[in-house]
Amino acid sequence: MDDRQLYQTLLGLTPPWFVDRVEINSEEEQVLVYLGREASAPLCCPECGQVCPGYDESAERRWRHLDTCQYQTHLVASIPRVKCTEHGVRQISVPWSEQRSRFTALFEATAIRLLQEMSLLGLTRVMKLSWEEAAGIQQRAVRRGLARRELKSISHIGVDETSFQKRHEYVTVVNDVRAGEVIWVGDHRGKSTLNAHIVFDRFHVVDHLNRAVDQVRRAEHSQLMSSGNDRLKGTRYLWLKKELSLSKQWYRTALANSGLKVGRAWAIKEAIIDLWDHTNLEDARQHFKRWYYWATHSRLNPIIRVAKMMKKRLEGILNYLRSRLTNALTESMNAKIQEIKLRAKGYRNRENFRMAILFHCGGLDMDPR
Repeated sequence: MDDRQLYQTLLGLTPPWFVDRVEINSEEEQVLVYLGREASAPLCCPECGQVCPGYDESAERRWRHLDTCQYQTHLVASIPRVKCTEHGVRQISVPWSEQRSRFTALFEATAIRLLQEMSLLGLTRVMKLSWEEAAGIQQRAVRRGLARRELKSISHIGVDETSFQKRHEYVTVVNDVRAGEVIWVGDHRGKSTLNAHIVFDRFHVVDHLNRAVDQVRRAEHSQLMSSGNDRLKGTRYLWLKKELSLSKQWYRTALANSGLKVGRAWAIKEAIIDLWDHTNLEDARQHFKRWYYWATHSRLNPIIRVAKMMKKRLEGILNYLRSRLTNALTESMNAKIQEIKLRAKGYRNRENFRMAILFHCGGLDMDPR
């Protein structure tokens, strides 16, 4: 098998395309594979596939291919252009690359697989690419995947925001909770109109209440310390932790029953947790109504603020009882996005960050055909 037959086989070329000759440049460690096309073969428009008259041939073009051992390999060919009555002058399609790409499909597919395991900078080193070339491969992969994505009905979405710069630059990430895939990444943070039922799960609501309890504790601790009373010293996690030893549980109960404001705030917080165990929506509404009266008459401003916030979002809280969905998957997705950001050591450009999120988390079919 001579070198032409070898590359004809490796490239999977079939008529009318063939390997015309192979040149090896030992000094630059390059292999140039020159491709030809049978002159009698019909020419087709790349848009509609109709046979069209030839227009001219472009100047020689190069496509980076997978390396041959340690030698960088390029395909070289002049591609005919056709004049289509519907689409005008177009360059015909070639079987080894997509339109307007400087790489072969096999090269891009390999780069995509590597990029799923490493950063853009890592890809530039492994495949000897410039940063712009590596970013271009990622962007084309995402656009290719988005173009192939089939529109479908999405019943539940998760919405989160994540920063990509230290200057409080944010993007909003929307994911399909059922499929575990990012479906949209938008600029900035803020309110959007979404045709969906919003679910506020227990974790986030209790987190707000825990912060309110801690605000009450800090204010009361400062007040007590001014009179020499240090009984709240070192008790921060006593009110925030769920799992405690029996001795600490007993101590917390004793403090809660001693008339302290933080004890009252903690009791109010604990009383709302059973709301998420209800299976009947009306029972849950009555539970919240009783709790809300207690919380708003507690004379504890941090607790009152959270209670009013919860009332405004009560339907979102009750939506959890309807769907039993939590934000766990959204939080998991956000953790993956933070890992992507850490691997890249941050992003200067919002669009690059958006592309990286969709590339790694979009569940897209990105390989070139």
